[in-house]
Amino acid sequence: MRKADVQIGATYIAKVSGKLTQVRLVRESPYGGWDGLNLATHREVRIRSAARLRAPVGQYRRPPNLDTTTPRLSPEGRGITLALMRAWRQERYDRHEPSGPRDFFLELGLCPDCRGRGQVWLPVAQATEECRTCGGTGLFRMDPAQ
Repeated sequence: MRKADVQIGATYIAKVSGKLTQVRLVRESPYGGWDGLNLATHREVRIRSAARLRAPVGQYRRPPNLDTTTPRLSPEGRGITLALMRAWRQERYDRHEPSGPRDFFLELGLCPDCRGRGQVWLPVAQATEECRTCGGTGLFRMDPAQ
């Protein structure tokens, strides 16, 4: 990115400690660059140059027919198709944002471990067990207030 394109208050994908993460720029630093907030760890970070910023975070436009509120549904029952996942991943990849299947389910508010089913398959026992991450609901919220 270029310095002229950077806006204070916006959220960007930035490389912090060797990992790509979302950073919200809070203010301009008196020493040059910007002071920001790492949204994954809620720690302050200093962005010294615009080269450290990859791209602004875009808002994913969720298709209206997806069911992300009913507990214990399969991805097919929720309206999630392979074509939808591929289009989402390509859009995120083009913006240089994390684009794995885990990120897809987290953005939809579904548990990434059981993929919204509420149960995980155990290959050792050849059986299913209630997902511990979401408590068996299949729904996952990043913010505890939600």
